[in-house]
Amino acid sequence: MRNLTKLVVKLDSTDWGVKILEKVKLKSEYMKLQDLLKIVGIIDSGGQAKNFLADSVVLVNHQRETRRGRKLRKGDLITVGKNNFKIIAADEIK
Repeated sequence: MRNLTKLVVKLDSTDWGVKILEKVKLKSEYMKLQDLLKIVGIIDSGGQAKNFLADSVVLVNHQRETRRGRKLRKGDLITVGKNNFKIIAADEIK
């Protein structure tokens, strides 16, 4: 499988603005929700994801999500507390 730098995580706590939090190099067209939570520092390990998702409100595209393996793709909106994340294509970065 070829390496793709297709998706990045974009963060702005107010309006899906342009502050880039971190680029994520992927080997496929998606990332799992637990991986996003680790990358942004909300959890330390994938093992914590199940409990975190059971105890916290995490929204994916405005719907509650409790599956740690949920596949996140370009355009998905993720809300954890007051933090909003969006998965975008690398070529969308200006």
